[in-house]
Amino acid sequence: MVNKAALASSTCLSMTPMDAAKITHAYSTDYAQGLNDLDANRAGFIPIGQKRWLWRRWWRQQVPQIIGIVLISVGVVASAWFSQLLPRWDDEALILAGVFFILAFALNINLLVKWLQHKEELAHGVVSAVNGNVSLQTGNGYSASIGKLAFKISQDLYLNLNEQDQYRLYYTPQSKILLTAEKLSDE
Repeated sequence: MVNKAALASSTCLSMTPMDAAKITHAYSTDYAQGLNDLDANRAGFIPIGQKRWLWRRWWRQQVPQIIGIVLISVGVVASAWFSQLLPRWDDEALILAGVFFILAFALNINLLVKWLQHKEELAHGVVSAVNGNVSLQTGNGYSASIGKLAFKISQDLYLNLNEQDQYRLYYTPQSKILLTAEKLSDE
């Protein structure tokens, strides 16, 4: 869940990975239960609730590719079946089955690589942050950027951000997904 607030500037802070003792403390005691997402991100890690949200989000994004793999696999079976059913189309159907098989194999490898990268990022659980004035854009949805970093955001967050205020945005370092945002004090 993204908190109301936003980010800006091009100062990029990279949180250092927590050592094993801090991670054990955060996940094995009431410490993690008492933290909200923002507090956990400030401490430099992705809490369990955000990890679950990131996994659900990742799977929803992969649905079109999974459907494609299923349809291509059906094409492989149908082509092989036609090659047996219609002897005069034997060569063409087997070539088509081979093409479908190569496409399905490539999509499966692509999905596996993406899954492993996402799994590794969440296993490390490290959060990065950027500070500054946020620049808001609309077009293909809503987005907020600070310097060269751009994030897709919800309409609610878009309406609550002010380009004149200073924000700190917490995000996943590899996939650049916005986790939380906080307005910095006006000091």
